Amino acid sequence: MTNTKPGLWQAFLLDESGWVAESAADLLEEHGPECTVTIGIYRDSALPVKQTGDDELSRTPTSRFTEDVAAEWELDLVDDDGETDHIADKVKQAQAMAAGLNIAAANQGEYNRGTDLSAALHTMADRLAVYTGPLPSGGYEWSHLDFRFGGVSPKTYPSDAVSAVDQLATALAGHPGAEKLTPYGKEYEAKEVFGSLRLRVYADLPKDDPAALQAEIESLRAQLAAKDGAQ
Repeated sequence: MTNTKPGLWQAFLLDESGWVAESAADLLEEHGPECTVTIGIYRDSALPVKQTGDDELSRTPTSRFTEDVAAEWELDLVDDDGETDHIADKVKQAQAMAAGLNIAAANQGEYNRGTDLSAALHTMADRLAVYTGPLPSGGYEWSHLDFRFGGVSPKTYPSDAVSAVDQLATALAGHPGAEKLTPYGKEYEAKEVFGSLRLRVYADLPKDDPAALQAEIESLRAQLAAKDGAQ
């Protein structure tokens, strides 16, 4: 089947049964060191889907079109040295490959104008290409392009926000995000500068549970008191 308007390529880390995993550490904890994993680049019919009744877990479909699979690698979770670093490296490589495929295809006609946002950005890029007036030139002049995941009012924290930031940031900036502390709470963020354009991809992270923090403080106080009493 030929898809006349294909979607974006995306990279995924999967366990032996096709469930999407966040990291090699999660797989190691759940399945142990003897399992194998799959790292794949998929689109459209091959994309993992949310399972009925469970909004947290996604699984690759049992049926898919071969044209929607760009590449797949099956690897041992743990290497000969007992490490899992090669899995994270391969995932980053797959994400970069997916980004490259999307960039290459984005120059072909109407590809990647399937969403309101992508269509708007394409339209602005076309207009900028023929614009001859003044533009911010760097130094103290900047243009800012922000992508924010999650709601503002009321504030929401999507369960896949970190993964979403990593995927978009890797595609646009070439690297994933990182957690940072701000005066207003925690964020997961990636930044990059392209000439006079500052790109930011981010999501707010939930604040630590006050009850859990208080319990941790009380535990530390008890430990210090016990230590002082033993001296």
